[in-house]
Amino acid sequence: MLLPSIHKSAQRPETYDPARGGKARKRDGMTASRGPSRTAQSVPMGRRGTWASSPQRPEWVQRPSDEMYDVVKLEDRFRKLHSQEASALEARMQTYSREHKELLVRQTQTTPLVVCVLDRFASGGGLLKTHAGQDVSFAIQVKYSFAGHLGEGGEDLRSWVDTNGGFACQLSGPSQINADVVYQGAGTFVFFYRPLIAGKYLVSVRLGNGDVPGSPFGSVVEAGKTHTAACTASGLGLLCAEAGVEAAFSITSRDQFGNQRSSGGDQYDVGLTGPVCFNAQVQDQDDGRYLVRYNTIMCGDYYVSIRRDGEPITGSPFVLSVVAGKTHGPSCTAVGDGLTTAFAGHEAEFVIEARDIISNQRVVGDDPFEVQMDGPATPQISVFDRDDGTYLVTYVVEATGSYTIRVSLHGLPISGSPFIPTVMPGRVVAVRCTGLGRGLTRAYAGEDAQFSIESRDVNRNKTTSGTKPFTVTIRGIISPQVHCITGDEGEFHYSYRTARAGVYFVGVLLDGVHRAPGTYPLRCRWCLPQLTAPARARRRGHRRQPVQADRGSWTHARQRLFGIWPRHHRRIHGD
Repeated sequence: MLLPSIHKSAQRPETYDPARGGKARKRDGMTASRGPSRTAQSVPMGRRGTWASSPQRPEWVQRPSDEMYDVVKLEDRFRKLHSQEASALEARMQTYSREHKELLVRQTQTTPLVVCVLDRFASGGGLLKTHAGQDVSFAIQVKYSFAGHLGEGGEDLRSWVDTNGGFACQLSGPSQINADVVYQGAGTFVFFYRPLIAGKYLVSVRLGNGDVPGSPFGSVVEAGKTHTAACTASGLGLLCAEAGVEAAFSITSRDQFGNQRSSGGDQYDVGLTGPVCFNAQVQDQDDGRYLVRYNTIMCGDYYVSIRRDGEPITGSPFVLSVVAGKTHGPSCTAVGDGLTTAFAGHEAEFVIEARDIISNQRVVGDDPFEVQMDGPATPQISVFDRDDGTYLVTYVVEATGSYTIRVSLHGLPISGSPFIPTVMPGRVVAVRCTGLGRGLTRAYAGEDAQFSIESRDVNRNKTTSGTKPFTVTIRGIISPQVHCITGDEGEFHYSYRTARAGVYFVGVLLDGVHRAPGTYPLRCRWCLPQLTAPARARRRGHRRQPVQADRGSWTHARQRLFGIWPRHHRRIHGD
């Protein structure tokens, strides 16, 4: 097929004719024109072109050769030229391709790869956020530094990567994670990992012994959805609290892997059940933590129930102990027998109960209570801290009587102070008892002898607590029978009669213990001869007749038992 430009020039060749004033003329039936065909009324060349002003043809204008008018020759010449140019171009392209392959083989061994991160988890050189427990993957695509586009090189890329140690990916942060690497062809390597612990990580991608460009990448792993069974509660207010003082503890929302959430929005119900029942206030801190506040004036043990959407959290219900507040002196109390009654020589005691201003009993000690006691004798007082909110007070006094006990804290008396106890004689102590009367040391045969025993405590206080008589024995030539009459104020009166004179021993025992000095040596004498009344009167220096009671009367019995005789009668018998 002929080219359009060549075809037109072959049909309409232009010639120059000076005889016609520079106008183009037709030759061989063709219109002499350089452009589109003109009519006979067209403007002469001299008016518009450059040739009309010169009657002669320019020197540079030559007459075209006859070859230009041969269309077949022109087409052959064009085909030949086109074939030569095409062959030259093909040879040049083959040369370039061969050189390129040779260069590719040479640089495969010396030129490093260009690494490009291609993944939706990558942005600006740093990996995007993810959640704990979520499977994460990102891809790295490599190419030769001299290649025109990624993936060029085919399997040679994988061979080169394996030869240089291969890719490795490790996450460092709250935990160490090694990612799995999978080759997907065309120079693309995909890394897979699943973080379980929330926090900030550095994702290090290494090729052999060196990091790839841009490594390490930053990655943030956030906690997943709230898992009620994994949520926790902590704080001192969850274990113990002080009555009348606001207490608090915190709830931490966590995902199923135990990671603390970084945002709020969870709804928790907190209730306390014990001496009183009430609900606590819950405040969202917008950081995964919730502050719980409560206040109660009643001491005791409580159960703290924490629920989310009706499901209890880990450890719920918790046991809470509410203790008394600061010790308040006027609210404290004292109990015990030692506040009302005590015995001389014996330890008496009572207990001080520390209480707060609401009258709740405290369960810890270390309060400086002061105890003072006034009375007939100076007591020995001691205060023992039991470390449970109570204080044991003991005291010992030796003298009987009425005393005053004052208990105070920081100068303030406790409830009921002062107390007025009565100190009575103590228990009868045999070695402290005393014996009175002539019948302990001297007697006359055939006559009644009397003596008395007084009951006394360890401090020699005369006591009335002795209701059991003493055991009195008289040993000698003939052991006489001893009679006892119980008197008042712990006194016991004894009488006996011996038939023969001699040396006797009087033993006084109480519960098997001898009364000091244990035994009394008794000397019994014969009675004096019975004198007539006048003779006795003369001997006494007067003539008064002695008065004797009738036998069988109480007066006669008392005279015989206790020796209560008229004065002249005692003189006659040598008393």
